[in-house]
Amino acid sequence: MSAAPAMRSRINAPLAAALLFLLAVSFAPATASAELRIVLEKVIKNFAQGSNFEDPRLLYYDRRGDELYLYEKSTNTVFILSPTGRIRYCFTADVESPELLFVVRNGDICLVSRTGTLHRYDYRGEFLDRSQLLPNQTVEIAGGHYSEEREALFFANQADKTAYGVTLDGNYIFRQGGFARISDC
Repeated sequence: MSAAPAMRSRINAPLAAALLFLLAVSFAPATASAELRIVLEKVIKNFAQGSNFEDPRLLYYDRRGDELYLYEKSTNTVFILSPTGRIRYCFTADVESPELLFVVRNGDICLVSRTGTLHRYDYRGEFLDRSQLLPNQTVEIAGGHYSEEREALFFANQADKTAYGVTLDGNYIFRQGGFARISDC
């Protein structure tokens, strides 16, 4: 076995683990889950054929566009992948320590930093705007989820051990505090 194939499999291991996790766990209805499974299987197959991402950090599957969005930490790049795993487009994002990646109804691509700053980009990577999810609060996001139906982010704030639901324009729809550990959120 040559060094190149060994290196390739080691580099793809984090991405393969993330993709397999998405295959195993789905919050979508059964039909959407089946669609996601087919897309991810094709993407995994393409990666096995030599497409490398050094350190994939975030993944988001957009059912409407049948696209997989991938954020690579080392290059600060967002990749937009086709159902076959081919790169449709990519751009460099100016976001420090993003924790969430998602796409809203109008097609804007959003990254949320660990400090709770929402950065919006259009499909071609042009910066649109930035806003703070919880103004005048210390924020340290520790995981979360974007709900397309509610057009809101649900996340845990490690700074105050509180779970939040916040619309993209900053309105609270959910707030539950009092957790002893952030993992309880």
